[in-house]
Amino acid sequence: MAKNILIIDDEINFTKLLENYFRSKFEYKVFSACDGKAALDLIQKQSPTLVLLDMKLPTVNGLEILKILREQYPECRVIVMTAYDVDYKKEMDAIGYDAFFLKPIPFHELKEKVIKLLAQKISKPTSKKISIGLTSKDIPQDKTNCIPTARIAIIEPRDPTALMLKGYLENTISDCKFTVLTLRFGPAYFNEIEKFEPEIVLYDTITIGHFPDFATMLMNLPNPAKEIILFGD
Repeated sequence: MAKNILIIDDEINFTKLLENYFRSKFEYKVFSACDGKAALDLIQKQSPTLVLLDMKLPTVNGLEILKILREQYPECRVIVMTAYDVDYKKEMDAIGYDAFFLKPIPFHELKEKVIKLLAQKISKPTSKKISIGLTSKDIPQDKTNCIPTARIAIIEPRDPTALMLKGYLENTISDCKFTVLTLRFGPAYFNEIEKFEPEIVLYDTITIGHFPDFATMLMNLPNPAKEIILFGD
């Protein structure tokens, strides 16, 4: 049976990024919806194998969709994705889900969870086993000084902004040790990222039109970044 993924999230760029990645990389059938009513229509028509579900949605919220999935489609795997876990956490726990990610989501962990869930043969409603996104204990530590340490790549076309961020991250935050690479768009910038192997990427939204292609390339690296953080004016 074909594996169908339904992505339900009102962040259109994020939704399209996931949709393009899972369709091209793994040849899954992938559908997406940016509001609750459209999502329910697709659930009824496509009977998805796995749903990536945001909580804050127009028309019908994610909690109601989760209830419907658990009651009417008990074999469907559900990964909850939200930046507002405190609002609905107890209700979500009571209903049940397969994994829980707090935004911003470490993409490599989400990808691995999707692959794992789609490989499982489930004959009963799924449990509430929680998979949390990146937390402080996941940040690499300097074993000598026990402080967070990370490689950060900043994609920023404006030199003054890039230098300000680099100086702040490397010199101002006293309880962390960051190594920062600043890059502008150009023929060689992605090769530099591949060699640098950043754990975190800061991406200026001034060039947001290039972001889907950039993010897809980044996620296909042997050692993809754990976080992509968008920032801008």
